[in-house]
Amino acid sequence: MLFVFDPPVRPGFYMKNTAIPLDILFIDVSNRIMSIHRMEPFNEKDIHQPPGPARFALPLSDEGYKKLVSAPILHRGDAIGTMILSRRFARSRFSNWPPHSTVYPSGRPT
Repeated sequence: MLFVFDPPVRPGFYMKNTAIPLDILFIDVSNRIMSIHRMEPFNEKDIHQPPGPARFALPLSDEGYKKLVSAPILHRGDAIGTMILSRRFARSRFSNWPPHSTVYPSGRPT
């Protein structure tokens, strides 16, 4: 699932009711990876946020991560192609993802 933020924000993600580990990529307005966070199953304590305003957030399962790139690891600062960031591509490639992560625009509610 691709989260699109217009305008860019610092969203907060946590793993309530999510049974599988996910990596989340935060992508800036120039389509560069700002940060990558490993999110552990059922962890409601850790809120994962980018270092600055993000245009996109892309949570990936291990399987989705492998499908996305041929290299085993993405790094901060890498550019992501616009085809990958299109909703149509995300739906066609990763339609079996369970959308169980919870997102709030400014972190977890109080």
